[in-house]
Amino acid sequence: MKQERLASANALLQHIASCGRHFFAHKGEVSRLEIDHRGRLWFHDSYTNKRIYLHTNHAWHGFTEGDTLRGLIVELKEYVMGDRHFLSPGRLGPWPAWLCEGDLWGYGDAMGRIRETAQTLGLLPVLQQGEQQ
Repeated sequence: MKQERLASANALLQHIASCGRHFFAHKGEVSRLEIDHRGRLWFHDSYTNKRIYLHTNHAWHGFTEGDTLRGLIVELKEYVMGDRHFLSPGRLGPWPAWLCEGDLWGYGDAMGRIRETAQTLGLLPVLQQGEQQ
């Protein structure tokens, strides 16, 4: 189960890195989550090439993506470890217009495709027509 969830989380990171402002990407490398032999989760940052232990609330030395994306990684960790069924509603938008003109990440139309990918991967619930998060 963890391996399947890990694959979904990494597929989402890959998609985020492939479009918009290319968060989680650096010189052809994409940041990823990894599980060690003890079953603990790590984040491998593509910019610093450092592994960051995710089972702590302390500073993540070597994490280069900022607090908004750190929040996403924390939720992905909880998802992979089985502590949550989905990412929080609104984690990937849509955001209200008063918040960065509704484009918190600066990804434009790509953000909708990221949400769709997250739904396909099982990271967000699939909403019925007319339903809102």
